[in-house]
Amino acid sequence: MFSSRITKEITTPTEPAYVVTIRQLSGRQKERCQQAVLKKSVELITNIGGAGAFAEIQRLGGEKTVKAQADRDPSSSYDREQVLVEGVVKWSAEEEVTPDTLGDLEAATSDLLFREILRLSRVAVTHADIETDEVAAKNA
Repeated sequence: MFSSRITKEITTPTEPAYVVTIRQLSGRQKERCQQAVLKKSVELITNIGGAGAFAEIQRLGGEKTVKAQADRDPSSSYDREQVLVEGVVKWSAEEEVTPDTLGDLEAATSDLLFREILRLSRVAVTHADIETDEVAAKNA
């Protein structure tokens, strides 16, 4: 019933290895992670200049390209930083878990934790996950 109580321990692919406890994201936390992506997109468009940004998007393939990216990587609609902040509970490293220390993680560790938090939260991480979910729904 309570997402925060559903946790999992992950061992990092680092030397030395650390144990990180992650938790399932609640519905509201998932929304915040998606809203963070939208906020960053708006900031980027504002910094580039509205019309110029839309022209660049069209030059790169427009809406079809964005949809193809989302189909290939459904996790792209979730902000990595926000997912880590919401989903990492504790770790065996001496450093405290903070947004700054989470931002300092090596790419491989960050990617592993991001994807495992989403999987634990029942969010499709790959296109294969979407297909598996669709088959399970049809057979239910």
